[in-house]
Parts: sequence; structure tokens; C-alpha cells
Amino acid sequence: MGNRTILLVAGFVLGGIVVPLYAADPSVAGEPEPNKPPAQGAPKQTTAKGRADRVYAYSPADIERPGKIFLKGTNRYSQHDEELIIRDFFQDKRGGFFVDIGAAAPIKNSTTYYLEKHLGWRGIAVDALAQYGPGWARLRPKSEFVNNAITDRSDETMTFYKHDWSEVSSLSKEYAAQFGGEEKLTPIEVQTITITDLLDRRGVTKINHLTIDIEGAELQALAGFDIQRFQPDLICIEVYGRGKVGAKAIRDYMESNGYGIVKEYKSNTVANWYFAPTAAQGDSN
Repeated sequence: MGNRTILLVAGFVLGGIVVPLYAADPSVAGEPEPNKPPAQGAPKQTTAKGRADRVYAYSPADIERPGKIFLKGTNRYSQHDEELIIRDFFQDKRGGFFVDIGAAAPIKNSTTYYLEKHLGWRGIAVDALAQYGPGWARLRPKSEFVNNAITDRSDETMTFYKHDWSEVSSLSKEYAAQFGGEEKLTPIEVQTITITDLLDRRGVTKINHLTIDIEGAELQALAGFDIQRFQPDLICIEVYGRGKVGAKAIRDYMESNGYGIVKEYKSNTVANWYFAPTAAQGDSN
């Protein structure tokens, strides 16, 4: 398992209160130790490879205090600012429901772990790679992990290209091969399901947050989703690496269904676009 380290990273001011933030070292599978803050002033440490720890826990003061979430310079579980943007949009709403498409690891780089761990959300996590299932079962008890590929057709068998770097695995051989060539790919057979069937088969009628990050297959996923019926409050879609044509197609589709990019978050990320109903935003984007 290697050495595990815990350290005090920093703090930030929220409403005049200094809120400490802590970091815990992820294990080999990207899973941290249980969130147990260290003593104040603990020295900074690194793993055996010399890299700084990257998975963060929050103090009760931060968890219990809703309101404006600082979007820059704040520690988070997610790889970038995704978690902070989602928290800001919902103002730390409690007890919501999320659907995480392309969920990958249960904690490392997760955009939904804070929602479940600290705000009591429940959700469905979907990934074509079954390797993530045991971790979700153990560490994300309020979420159901579903091992399927999301596309525009259900109950079919398709080839999924597992990359040595699992995060860029894809239904598209061409997409996955961009990252080091075809020699890094292992084809596996996966069962497909649409988002609509995924939800209907579980009796889900309301989604607060939907995130889609499936390495080039986002439009196919949207084609199998009855967005007008479920109407998520916030939809996060990865557009990085999709090219101008792919990104424009996603935006056009969302706008044709009454969703616009949330303006406040445009400058916070180039990897993802955040969509909300234009009526709720007050104007068109």
C-alpha cells in the first residue's frame, strides 16, 4: 500500500471566519484514508514518489456554512474547479440527486464526492470500466454504480477501447488512440444503455445535477436522453479535446432544448461547459 500521509494545507476566509482545509494522501487505487484532520501545524509531507497529496477534506465549519463558494484557490476533490462550481450553483443544497456519467474513481478527481460525503446527496454513477465498481460500493454507499457504456441505444454489445491511462478510454478507437497510439488500447465488450432507460429502470423522475464526461461520446449520450422530461437543474459536459465542431454541436443541441451556458462559470474552466435552463438564468446566453 505504501506510505500514507496527512497534512494541513491551507485555510481561507469565508464570511469573516478562517476555514482550514486538509489534504489526505490517496491510496494506490485513488482512495484516501478516512477524513481525519491532523493536528494544527502538521509538517508538509509527500508520498514515496515525492508528489504532493491531492485529495482534500473539509472542516465542519465549511460544510455547515452555505452561501457563496470561492471558486479560485480553494481545495477540492475534483481535478479542477468542477466541484466548486457545482457547489456554488446549488449554494450547498442538501439532499439532491446527481447522475455521474463517466464517473471513473469514486473519490480521486470526482466532481460528485463532496455532494455525497458532505451534503447528503444520492446518485447514480456510470462507467464502462467494471474496475471502478468495488471502490464505489465501498466508499460511495449513497450511490449506485452501473457498469454500462452510455450511448443512444440500449441493450447492445459494443466494443469499448480501454486505454492504459484509463481516464481516456472511449467507445471511439480514434479518440482513445490520440493518447499514445493504438498499442495502448485493449478492446473489451460492454453493454450499452441510454440515460433515459438508465433512469426509467430505476424510477428516477428528478435530477438536480447531470455530468457527462465520456471521452468524445457526449453527443451520443445526449441523443439517448429525454432532456425535456427530466430537465436537470445543471448539466456539466466536458468539451475539451472535442474540437470546435464537436463543442459547437453540443452547444447547439443544448440551446435547441432550452439550455444555455451559465455565464458566471465561463472564465473558470476551458474543459467543461455548464448548462442551465435559460428561463432560470433570466436571459439567453
